[in-house]
Amino acid sequence: MIIASIGITTGALGSEAYAEIVGMVALTTLLSPLILERVCRRGMGDDRSGIGGGEEVQSN
Repeated sequence: MIIASIGITTGALGSEAYAEIVGMVALTTLLSPLILERVCRRGMGDDRSGIGGGEEVQSN
């Protein structure tokens, strides 16, 4: 966001490019925590969707 702000202030970016950058920053800020939470649950075997994880390994 700081680089995009500098770019629009100096004229290196147009308003359309600035709007796209702001949109991508907002999108990744909102989606990343949701995706990471799901990945971490799957990795710990607490995925409630029933896909992957949760298998117990028996030792001999």
